[in-house]
Amino acid sequence: MCHPFVFKIKNKNILFVGGGKIALRKLKPLLKKQPNITLISPAIHHKIEAMAKEGKLKIVKRPFEETDITKQWDFVFACTDNHQLNTRIALMCKELSIPVNVASSKDMCDFYIAAVIEKELYSIAITTYGKDPTLSKRIKEKIEKALNNIT
Repeated sequence: MCHPFVFKIKNKNILFVGGGKIALRKLKPLLKKQPNITLISPAIHHKIEAMAKEGKLKIVKRPFEETDITKQWDFVFACTDNHQLNTRIALMCKELSIPVNVASSKDMCDFYIAAVIEKELYSIAITTYGKDPTLSKRIKEKIEKALNNIT
C-alpha cells in the first residue's frame, strides 16, 4: 500500500539512469525544486541536453556502471529501455535502502511521481500508483479546469 508524502527535494542528490523520453517526463517537474540531479546515459534526449546546458542538471554521457549506485543518492530513477538493467539498478538501490522509481516495473517502485497541481497556498497530487500516467494527467487537467472556475 502507498501513502502520498511531500518531500523537500531542494539540494537532494537524485540519480537518473537513462536519458530518453521517460527520463525527460519524470525529470521536468523536479527541476523547479532545485535538486542536484545527475543523469547517466550513453544517449541523451536533446531537450535534456538543453536543460544541462542551462545548468539544471549534470550529464554523464556513458553507460551505467554498478559503481554508480552509492549511498550518496537520496532517490534514484531507473529509466532505461532495458528492463533487466532497470531491475538490477532497483535491486542495488534496495540493498542500500535508496528509494527507487523503476520505469519498466511499477511493482519494483518504492515511490511514484504524481501529477501535481501547484498553487500559491496548496498542492494537489494525483496518482494511479504507476498504473496509468495518462489517466493521472487527464484527471489533473479536469481538476485544474474545475479549480479555475472557483478560484
